[in-house]
Amino acid sequence: MRTFLISAVAVVACSSVAFFAGAHSGLSLGGKSAPDCSTENQTSPPRAAEVDKPAASAAAQADPSKQAPAKPQPEVRDESEWPFRTWKIEPETKGDRIYSKIRYLWIRPEPRKSKAWLGYLSLGDSVRLKGGNLEAAFAGPSRSVTCDKWYAVEPRGYVCLGKGQSSTDPDDPVIAKLRAAKANRLSPWPYRYGESRGTPVYQTVPPRHQQRRREHGLDEHLRKLREARLAKSEEQLAQIDKNFIGTGYKLSGRAAPTLFQLGPMGRTNKYKVVRKSTVAFTQSFDADGRSWLLSWDRGVLPSERVASYPQSRFHGVALSDEVQLPIAFFRSKQTKFRQNSDGSVVATKESWPRHGWVQLTEETVDHDGKRYLVSKEDGLLCSVEDVSVPRRSLALPPRIEQAGKGRRTWLDISVLKGWLVAYEYDKPVYATMVSPGRGGIPKDGVDPLETASTPVGRFRITGKFVTATMVSNASKDIVHDEVMYTQNFTGPYALHGAYWHDDWGRKKSGGCVNLAPIDARRLFAWTEPSLPTSWHSVQLATGYANALAEYQQATLVYVHR
Repeated sequence: MRTFLISAVAVVACSSVAFFAGAHSGLSLGGKSAPDCSTENQTSPPRAAEVDKPAASAAAQADPSKQAPAKPQPEVRDESEWPFRTWKIEPETKGDRIYSKIRYLWIRPEPRKSKAWLGYLSLGDSVRLKGGNLEAAFAGPSRSVTCDKWYAVEPRGYVCLGKGQSSTDPDDPVIAKLRAAKANRLSPWPYRYGESRGTPVYQTVPPRHQQRRREHGLDEHLRKLREARLAKSEEQLAQIDKNFIGTGYKLSGRAAPTLFQLGPMGRTNKYKVVRKSTVAFTQSFDADGRSWLLSWDRGVLPSERVASYPQSRFHGVALSDEVQLPIAFFRSKQTKFRQNSDGSVVATKESWPRHGWVQLTEETVDHDGKRYLVSKEDGLLCSVEDVSVPRRSLALPPRIEQAGKGRRTWLDISVLKGWLVAYEYDKPVYATMVSPGRGGIPKDGVDPLETASTPVGRFRITGKFVTATMVSNASKDIVHDEVMYTQNFTGPYALHGAYWHDDWGRKKSGGCVNLAPIDARRLFAWTEPSLPTSWHSVQLATGYANALAEYQQATLVYVHR
């Protein structure tokens, strides 16, 4: 099985950098694995790929109707000092910006329609006009039927302004609603996320007779829903209908917002989200006796047909003079051992928590056929089993060693050991666990897509996406909404956040490198090329000043065993 990013360009032929397609892991909540990834040559807007999301297990789910409608949680404050070079997110200013009403408002290298593009804006995003106003930024008329005039934007490129697609008025009613609900770049979770239990998608809250046409057996379903709201335990709920567990089956207590319909270029225009597909949504509300979710592209979904994902709180460690490699990250809860004076090793009554970490010395202890690592925590030992131990690289990659200037950033990733270390030249600055391809490293003569392997070698980050919706070629109906902080590094492979599992350090994906959402945002902010302020995506391309320099400075991704 393969998965595909539906590219906006003809791969290779029309762009210096092809889109990627993510290959991802299965949900830890259900246990199935996900498939592979590749690219497809299409002319429709870009999506990234993901498949085989098993049904989320009930116990770990959060009720979306009980979650606050406010923006997603920010990063934990005690770690907010990293990255040392932060991603600049400037406040929007009125009167000198173009605002997007569509999913893909392209930023072109020249003021004309073409297959080449530098980046794009998505729903509610905006970009500053070159020179600060329309008159200064005007770059000529357009011959397109969809837009009227071209304008230069910051820091480079051109956007075509057209009715129904974009606006310069921040108080435009549609723009105001989209701005309030756009991807939250201040959070590791740009949206709230859940898994479909087979939900329809409406454009507004429909009358009951329309719900009956779209939802088979609706009257019986609603009878069970009313009964479920009276259940006193999860066991009682399961007896009524196990599909309600983890969903927003209870009323939220919030009134319906003002709803409006986006045009065909604003919405995904899907009428159903099949089971195992995922949903990105912005809020929940009540209407017609049910609780509903408002999806990121303004779709309306019944809450009791979507199970929310819990948010992984795992993240890596900023390295410093006080915190240095090697470090042991614990994939599961780990007993603390102690070595006696006679050389024997005994278990203590204490343990390190799952996803915790400890600094290590370079020493090891072998006893009774088992190996232990010596920590800097009072000499306590940990077993080598079920740990990821990032170590400092013994040599610089040639491209980094030969680079004469710049930050010279690179990522050192071990596929089989499940760790990543970020470097600025020869200084390690961050370490964490990752989840690479479940097939490990590629086999000689076998397409890595066929074995769900992560390619090894030295690559560069060539494209970045705040969020990217992913689709499976096994079924065009299996779609996974707005995967966060995605960074392409070769062909169909990328580093990206994974909101559907919390099993770091293990081989989980179909080939891409899964990151915990907090890590995904931090590394997205730290790597090069940097995402221009307010853009939703950027790709390295030709046709603008400093293009070659940006490519040479792009973060190197060194993937090995």
